[in-house]
Amino acid sequence: MADFTRKEIQQMIAVAPSAINLRGVDLRKVNLTCLGFKMADLSIADLSVSELSRANLVDADLSGANLSRAILSRANLGGANLGGANISRANLVGANLVASDLRGADLSDANLSGANLSRANLEGVKGFKPTTTNLDEPE
Repeated sequence: MADFTRKEIQQMIAVAPSAINLRGVDLRKVNLTCLGFKMADLSIADLSVSELSRANLVDADLSGANLSRAILSRANLGGANLGGANISRANLVGANLVASDLRGADLSDANLSGANLSRANLEGVKGFKPTTTNLDEPE
């Protein structure tokens, strides 16, 4: 069972939008669609099977987080730290990962169709085969 509900997360964001600390919390299967986590600490959190479509995760710390099978379609992860995160089997269709840090992340079987990975740090990433489409600068 998740540590927090969507409503509780929304209340936290309303009170302190730039100081969200959810380090290590269990948010499995929680619907977090369209919520703002800019600069939030979600390191080592369990977000597996969560719905994060169109969420704002700009500059968020997701290092070591479990995002396996999460839905991150059209999420904004620009500048986010995803180092060592488990992103296997996640849906990242159309996601913005510009200048994100993915060092050592596991992207096995993740769907990155239309995702923008330009200037992302992909050192040591597992299960990812870059395409020119993913790595091109936006027009």
